Amino acid sequence: MSLTVSEALRKLGLTGYETKVYMALLKYGSLTAYEISSLTGVPYPKVYSSVNRLRDLGLVRSLESRPLRFKVEPPSMSLEKLKNHIVEELENSVGFLVKELSPLYSAVSKMERYGRLNIVGLSRVVRGVLRLVSEAAEELLMILPSKKPVPVARILKKVAAAARRGVKVKLLTQQDAEKLVEGLDIEFKLIRSEKSVPILVVTDKKVSLLATRFVMEDGFEHWSGVISVCENCVKNARDVFQKLWEGGQVSVEFEKKCLTKEELDALAKYLKKWPSLRALGLKT
Repeated sequence: MSLTVSEALRKLGLTGYETKVYMALLKYGSLTAYEISSLTGVPYPKVYSSVNRLRDLGLVRSLESRPLRFKVEPPSMSLEKLKNHIVEELENSVGFLVKELSPLYSAVSKMERYGRLNIVGLSRVVRGVLRLVSEAAEELLMILPSKKPVPVARILKKVAAAARRGVKVKLLTQQDAEKLVEGLDIEFKLIRSEKSVPILVVTDKKVSLLATRFVMEDGFEHWSGVISVCENCVKNARDVFQKLWEGGQVSVEFEKKCLTKEELDALAKYLKKWPSLRALGLKT
């Protein structure tokens, strides 16, 4: 592939103005800022910013003179140094990106294999719950813990709205939330447990969300949830709910071992927005 000098300099990261300034100094020798501007058409204020960057890159130096003059460094040395600098910066950037983005790719790939997406943090879990409840059309099954910091009243308000628009609702919650639920036209039962229970939502036999609080290796408590659209996962979630509804004893646990701490941290950092059902292929 043939390159012009200007194209090659641009590929090294020089701007159009910087390229013009560099070539003028190379062709005409040492020049003042005024002379550079006159010869190249580069606006006078831009000459100084261009020269300063070229100097930072090691391509140009200032001469001790009045008025101040500028001169290019020998290309055989300065361009070689610039190349080494670019290679070093590129290697550092690639190394950083590989380390930073690989856990995110790994986590999302794991979730996609099972038709799942992972969300980390209670606020994002709650947004997901509210979104699913708001979009439920026929059936809503929910396990709702009553322990803080879960915003029980806020979630129940959405659940009541779903019931009023004709969604068949079944709610399992803890005794602490009994007074909040009694005033609502919702079919509910109480879970006789003082411990925090997971959040489980199943809507329209299409989507399930399971979230729980757990302690990471750093000793801090985290909320993490999984939304799933695969038929088997949704069916399993409905089966678990039904057994609990009938008074059975079922272990409801989030698969926290399926993701490493690095993968969970990456999801918490980069998964800022809850995906829409359209994005998950559930709505056209």
